[in-house]
Amino acid sequence: FLGVIIDQYLSFNSHVAYVVQKAQKRYFSLLQLKRMSVATEKLSMFYIAHIRSILTYCMPAIFPLLTKTQIESLENVQKLCTKMILPSSECYYERLNVLSLPPLALFSENLYQTHFLKIMSDEHHQLHSFIPERQSACRRHSARLKDSILVRSRTTKRQNTFFYEWFNQIWKIVCYWF
Repeated sequence: FLGVIIDQYLSFNSHVAYVVQKAQKRYFSLLQLKRMSVATEKLSMFYIAHIRSILTYCMPAIFPLLTKTQIESLENVQKLCTKMILPSSECYYERLNVLSLPPLALFSENLYQTHFLKIMSDEHHQLHSFIPERQSACRRHSARLKDSILVRSRTTKRQNTFFYEWFNQIWKIVCYWF
């Protein structure tokens, strides 16, 4: 949906593989620019505009659902690209410092937090109504029994995310109409 590949378990393995493959195709263009002796600043701009934008597409929505392995595979693409831009520097974090870039995981987490906090604070936001209200500890058990979850998740990490609640709301609407 909108360029994000999701399977029935809300796993993003195929999406991350697709994004990495797409970014590696653009890596060839970065290589060609490097061979033409384009300045480091221009290579960095090309990377941010054409490769990093692919890697961080839809990150505010899916970041909490990604596994550590998936985040590392996305980070490896950034490591490869920064190594192409600055081959003289051996340390990845040194290259990021020179290019004034944060690590991809930190950048994605900041995107997620700022977008989610914006939705949480603005009561007129379209997605604000999908955020479940906080309940007291004594009411949680009875509320869970009353409003049973229609879509199952293998981990509690996925069950506690905004995306999971949104998916359940959509599923209830679909079941109602059909």
